[in-house]
Amino acid sequence: MNALTPITMDFRPAYDQLDAAERRFVDAYVSDLESIADKTGQRLRVVLTQPYPYTLDSRALALLASALVRTAICERVKTLSELTDTTPYRVLREQAVLAFSNIANYVNMDAVDGLPQFDLSKTTTEQMAAIKTIEIEEKPRGGRRMKLTLHDKPGALAKLMEYHGLTKPDNSHWNEANKAERAIDAPAIPINADDDDAGRIYGDFSSKDV
Repeated sequence: MNALTPITMDFRPAYDQLDAAERRFVDAYVSDLESIADKTGQRLRVVLTQPYPYTLDSRALALLASALVRTAICERVKTLSELTDTTPYRVLREQAVLAFSNIANYVNMDAVDGLPQFDLSKTTTEQMAAIKTIEIEEKPRGGRRMKLTLHDKPGALAKLMEYHGLTKPDNSHWNEANKAERAIDAPAIPINADDDDAGRIYGDFSSKDV
C-alpha cells in the first residue's frame, strides 16, 4: 500500500503570506480607500465595492489580479470596518464580553501545589478585551510576579440588566417566565390534625388534576 502524500496548507491571514512589495501595495490601496471614505462619508466596506477612482499602472494591475492580494485587502477592510462601525449590536457585544468575563480564562491551576499560574497563550481576542491592566514585577531574587485586573464586571452586568429591563419590578422577562407557572391553592391542614389526617389531605389534593 502506498502511503498518502501529506498536504501542507498555509492557513495564515492572506496579508501574512504576502511578500514585502505586495504588502506595501495593500497598505497603499487600503489607505486610498480610507481617504475616499473620509471625504465622502461612506463606510469603508461600501467604498471597497465601488470602482477604484485612481489610475493603476501595469505593475499595480498585476498585483491586484492576485487572489491573495485581493483577499488581503478585503481582510484589512473588514478589520478596519469592525473597529469603526459602532452598531448597537457591537456595543452590546462589548458589554457582554466584560459582563461575562471569567478569571479562569487566564489561569491554569498547577497540578502540584494547586496554585494559579497565568497563561494567556490560548486567550481569545474577546477575552483579552476584558483585561483592564497587566502588571509584571521583577522579583529581587529572580522570577516575576504578574498581576492581572479585569474590567468592571458588576458594572457591565448592571448595564446589560438595565438594557434588558431586568431592573424593573414589572418586566417582560419575568412575566413570560411566570406564564408557565399556575397558582396552586393547596388546602389548609388543620392545626390539630394528626399525621394520618395530614397525609390523607395531602394525598387527596395530589391526586387531583391541578
